[in-house]
Amino acid sequence: MIKEGFTCEEVSKQEVHNWHKDLAKVGLAFKMVKRDLEIQQSTFVRSGNKKRRWI
Repeated sequence: MIKEGFTCEEVSKQEVHNWHKDLAKVGLAFKMVKRDLEIQQSTFVRSGNKKRRWI
């Protein structure tokens, strides 16, 4: 991962920055999935389908 012409400190700063970006992406994906689940829940409840109701 160490690039020529970079000090260790610069490389680690870049890695931390990338890690934060990845974390933000994961958080965003999680929020989207959570929202989709909530939409599904409300749809199931509204449709009155008692057999397959989400808890």
